Amino acid sequence: MEVRELVHHPLILMDRTFSARTAFDKAVARAGARVTDPIVLRSTVLAQAHAVSGRGAAVLTDTPIAGLHAAKVTVDGAQVPLTLYGAWERTHFAGDAIEEWVDRFATWLSHLPAVEELRNSTRA
Repeated sequence: MEVRELVHHPLILMDRTFSARTAFDKAVARAGARVTDPIVLRSTVLAQAHAVSGRGAAVLTDTPIAGLHAAKVTVDGAQVPLTLYGAWERTHFAGDAIEEWVDRFATWLSHLPAVEELRNSTRA
């Protein structure tokens, strides 16, 4: 869903400590749009509960629950990027295993097609 269209609906957003919110705010600014009077929460579970009850669309990265559906957020047809970080104590007993998993996850993510590539492949 295009940011310019999304901002015309009631929105449920996380507070600005969430990376999804930061990415969404940047996308809104890039689109030259403005969000008015969102519900702002600190719990993704509560955000989804508000969405289920019809209070608005929750902008999250969580897996949808209770019959909600996920939608990609775009600006000018391009998927809004989200930067992920991995951090752990270097002295953690499973530090090497965590680092290996993060590396594999990053590799897997780098091979996922962008939304526009998926959209174009279904048209062919």
